[in-house]
Amino acid sequence: TVDEDGLMIGVSGKMGYGYHLKGTDYFLRDDAGIESFFGELKKFLNQVREGITLSFHRRLSRGNPDLLRSYEAGIPKDDPLAQSIIQAKLEDFNRQRLVKKELFLFESFSETQKNTGNSKHGVLSKESHEQALKVLKDTESLITSAFKSLEIHIERLTKPEIVHEYFVKLNPGLS
Repeated sequence: TVDEDGLMIGVSGKMGYGYHLKGTDYFLRDDAGIESFFGELKKFLNQVREGITLSFHRRLSRGNPDLLRSYEAGIPKDDPLAQSIIQAKLEDFNRQRLVKKELFLFESFSETQKNTGNSKHGVLSKESHEQALKVLKDTESLITSAFKSLEIHIERLTKPEIVHEYFVKLNPGLS
């Protein structure tokens, strides 16, 4: 399930949050900038608590209407020549089949106690739930501060975004 705060809780008792990442392209930087990035990333990964699972997901989609709209919005509406040039450029961009790249990070943690019955699923006590929630919030804080120094903007996914993301993954033909 996914609660209103975006907390995902699986049947096994594993809990987690999802994040949308936006940042700069470090491969356009010089060697010192790339080396600094990897040093900061290594420092971050060494601070992640044992038992936390970090999972990066990349989504590629054809077209990039947001980019095209922002490009078009910067052109004066009263200049017919500029409008015709922009229209030709937009048609060319569409023919090139722009690719929109998005990166997501999912963190998860489990504080389950094994059930003594025949169930294969873990049981999550109230204390375990609260402890796992604290660990996730602490990890979120670590992620936010580390990624800020890496110039990566992080935004927690909302319930509708998480549901949509998993619907697309589980039903690619219907998405």
